[in-house]
This record gives sequence, structure tokens and C-alpha cells, in this order.
Amino acid sequence: CTAVCGVGYDGVATQVTCGLEGQFAGSAPSCSLASCSVPAFLETAAVVHTCDDIYYGQSCTASCPTGFTGEPEELVCDTALVGQAPECEGSECSRNFPWGDGLDTSSCSGLTTSESCTVTCQGGYVVEVDAGATVSCAADGA
Repeated sequence: CTAVCGVGYDGVATQVTCGLEGQFAGSAPSCSLASCSVPAFLETAAVVHTCDDIYYGQSCTASCPTGFTGEPEELVCDTALVGQAPECEGSECSRNFPWGDGLDTSSCSGLTTSESCTVTCQGGYVVEVDAGATVSCAADGA
């Protein structure tokens, strides 16, 4: 018969036979805990995780990166990594908001992490120095 590793273990199967005296002849397979690879849905910039080098029966956590909010999710290695990515939402920008006389920042209202807006001049004002009219919300809320 063929001797194989149990669920959650990796190894090479071996052949075992039953001898005339009713004893098994052959060697058991050499088995080690199976590892789980990190699924593609965790390999995005929008998720941080502790799921590298995880083995059968172990768990890991996936959470939102700095500048995003959402509940962390636990994943379990059960021949494959089982669980889901957290639902992350950008935090609202509250610092370094563009301001000044004649600036129209209405498109920047409610801006969240990684989003951008365009700052323009209000009616009656003209651009004197073109320093870039697009601003982005950084992970630190600025």
C-alpha cells in the first residue's frame, strides 16, 4: 500500500508492504507541516498582513494600512489560507487643506486617503504662479 502524509502535512509518499509475519515492511513518509501561500487578494497596497511564512493550523491577521480604517480580519491556514481581506475606507483629510484668497477648493471637500482634487481660482481671480493645481490626500491626513 502507499503511505501518505496526513491532512496539513507535506511529504513524499512511500510504499509499505505487509510481510509474511504480519509486520509492515518499508518506511513511513517524511512529513512536515504544510505552508499556505499568501493569496493575491492580500498582495495589494490597500492591505497589510502577517500571513507570510504561515503553516497549517496557524492564523494570521490582515488589516488596513495607515490612512485607512476598517476592522482587521483573521485568516486560518487550512490546506489553503481561508478568510477575506478587510474592507478598508480612506480616512478623511483634515490637515494642510489648500486655502487662500481667491482659491476655489470645493472639489476637495470630503477628500479621503489617496484621492486627489483640483484647486482653481474663484471668479475674478487669475493664476499668478502655476504651482500645480492638483493636490492629493496622503496617508497621514495631509
